[in-house]
Amino acid sequence: MIIEKEFYDRCCRAYQRVIDELEEKLSAINAPEDDIPILKQCFSIIMEVSQSYLLPKEYWSSCLDYLRNMEHRSTKDDLDFLCSSTVKRALFHLHFDEEWDYIEFEASVLSVPYGKKHFKFMNFYRTDINSAEEEDLCFPHSRLKECLRHFKSHTSCLPSKKLINRCEEMMKLYPKILSAYEDVDKWFNLLLEVDDFAFIKENIEYRLGKDFVNVHLWKIYFGFLKKHDEYKSLLKAYSKYCRFFLDDKEMLDEYKKEMIKYGPVKLDWENLFDFEVKNNIEAVAENESASVEMEEVEQFDKKICTLFYDTYQRQNFSLPGPQIFYILNNADHRMLRKLFASCKYFFVKHPTPICYVLFMADDQTFFEKENLELSPLSNQIMFVKKTFITGSIQVYPGDMNLSDDDPGRLFISSLIPHLFRCEAKYLLIFNQSLSFDEVKFLIAHGNVVEFHLPKSKILDENGQYVHLEEIMKYLPNIEELE
Repeated sequence: MIIEKEFYDRCCRAYQRVIDELEEKLSAINAPEDDIPILKQCFSIIMEVSQSYLLPKEYWSSCLDYLRNMEHRSTKDDLDFLCSSTVKRALFHLHFDEEWDYIEFEASVLSVPYGKKHFKFMNFYRTDINSAEEEDLCFPHSRLKECLRHFKSHTSCLPSKKLINRCEEMMKLYPKILSAYEDVDKWFNLLLEVDDFAFIKENIEYRLGKDFVNVHLWKIYFGFLKKHDEYKSLLKAYSKYCRFFLDDKEMLDEYKKEMIKYGPVKLDWENLFDFEVKNNIEAVAENESASVEMEEVEQFDKKICTLFYDTYQRQNFSLPGPQIFYILNNADHRMLRKLFASCKYFFVKHPTPICYVLFMADDQTFFEKENLELSPLSNQIMFVKKTFITGSIQVYPGDMNLSDDDPGRLFISSLIPHLFRCEAKYLLIFNQSLSFDEVKFLIAHGNVVEFHLPKSKILDENGQYVHLEEIMKYLPNIEELE
């Protein structure tokens, strides 16, 4: 038997008969593992039963095993299509496995994407943190801290306080949800604190996929969907329940009432009930094309630019000048952003461009939001005069065997004299020659989280290497050091 005996014993008798019949059909096929027609037949048997009944995950894993054994007798396109179809069908049966996103065969690795769907599972499924996005910081999951660190070091502008606060709240909530797993009601109530419908729905379905027989969780799920007026999802959930609990007539009657009340809905099953057949037409929404009148855009007055320096000096403030200057000269980068955005006067008095990420480019220089990509051969005075770096510095010379006097190896040293301040938390600086004073300029603020400096030299004023202990004095919050 493919499924575990413990799970089989907990199923209702009617469903056990379905499993018995399925197992008999598979057992009746005795053939070598590399017999392609037989493998296809086994695959087809499981897929056929899945059109009428909710199947445990083990059968979907078996389908993928059959496909692996077909590898040498099938084209990559055929395998890709079959794997993708199988995984998507398994997802309909409430089964998800992060390993199914890339299925490894002997000769190749097939990408089996789940479409563009962005799952919000607590067990974070993407192994590549480099693909972490802003929405990955807004719900509790197992790799939230790593995602936040990567996002901060690679985003194109300063993350908002709202986003950071949300992320910190989710970090605190994650262990609470995890510890309450055995108490379904407490676990569900903690999910509600996230206040994210997709997160709650997907994690309940993920858990149901591992525990079909949990009737209490099914009923919690029905109530949750109904409370949020998600009637299409509710009816589809009922249809799955009734194709596992085959002898639950009371729930079938309840499903029928809900279908009559909230249907119709399209269902991906072959063995439709009579009330499903009657309502098995998806409601067609009329697409009304609203004609939106284009607003006339006011022509930009170029004289505004030429009059800039004639007008900024004539502005009056309610606070006396010295207090304004005190605020301006002592503001952190968040406050400076607000001051610069509020009035051009402040930038004239304190001309410090703010850069979130400074990236060393090979042969081009350009800005994107608060990102600056700068070539070692560019005019640094022009691009980074009094610049305030607040997020990340990333320097990756293409040639790792540069001479000590090469512009690429001296990129950071030549850059620092033109900077106003550095409070970057993420320093990824490869193949550089630096003095200890230059390193202190980068890390003395004490908030560095990642500091990578491979293939580099740090020398003191006497040309001697600096002891690690001296560097660590400035790294109280370090999490990654290379």
